[in-house]
Amino acid sequence: MCLRTMLAFVFLIGALAPGRSLAEPPPVSTGGIQWARNYVQAQKTALQLHRLLIVDMETDWCSWCRIMDGDVYPAPIVVRSLRQGYVFLRVNAESNPDGVALQRKFRVTGYPANIVVDPRDGLYIAIYGYRDVQQFLRDVKIATAELRQFGRLTTRVLAGTATTTERDELAQAFADSGLYDKAAKEYLELLEDPAVKLSPEEQFRAAVSLASAGDNQRALATIGALERDFPASEAAPEAEALEGEILWHEGNAARATRVLKQWLAKYPNNALAEHVRSILSQAR
Repeated sequence: MCLRTMLAFVFLIGALAPGRSLAEPPPVSTGGIQWARNYVQAQKTALQLHRLLIVDMETDWCSWCRIMDGDVYPAPIVVRSLRQGYVFLRVNAESNPDGVALQRKFRVTGYPANIVVDPRDGLYIAIYGYRDVQQFLRDVKIATAELRQFGRLTTRVLAGTATTTERDELAQAFADSGLYDKAAKEYLELLEDPAVKLSPEEQFRAAVSLASAGDNQRALATIGALERDFPASEAAPEAEALEGEILWHEGNAARATRVLKQWLAKYPNNALAEHVRSILSQAR
């Protein structure tokens, strides 16, 4: 099962780049694993060693975090399986400056949170909740395979040998990791390639990524093309709702209200109806 969570309407969530902490504690060794405390140095080491990065994010109140710290990471099989292939970082998501920034960057929603990161491009996969030794090793293996696959996909995209579907997949992976500028760049290249014909679903994902990156005008233009070329597609209702939300966040309340009221009249029972009503309620 893929551990990645698909993007919905989250194009206004920013990802703060993690900064260097005021103090840089030395690495801590726990049961054979060397734990870094600083993200910048851990990322640099991972790049130098051509390894992935595992970020263990915890809080003072997370009892399951302490159980994993005591029972899972020090387990001999975990040490043997992971120590030579990864760089490890442990941060407190509430009291450590790096941890606070990383909580936002990785959009952590629960603990324990173990984030497997490719330091080359910032793609990551989050493993949430307590895992025993075997479950943890399994999930790290799955996450690693998926990130390696995206690495190979990046190579094909750069070489110009990737298919449209593969380029869309890579762009969506960037969007899922909150790397909206990279996602928008990939989608813009697809949109501007005269030999490429994107499906309505791909056009919708492109519009979400463009809006997430702050390029609202291109996002609206993409939505307009989708509505014109595929008015009966399953992506059309989502695209029209996204249009209204972009206009709303741009401050164009009058036009947004008009678009969203028309949307409700067309799709009163759509799954997004409550979300649209909540936006309209703010205009009253």
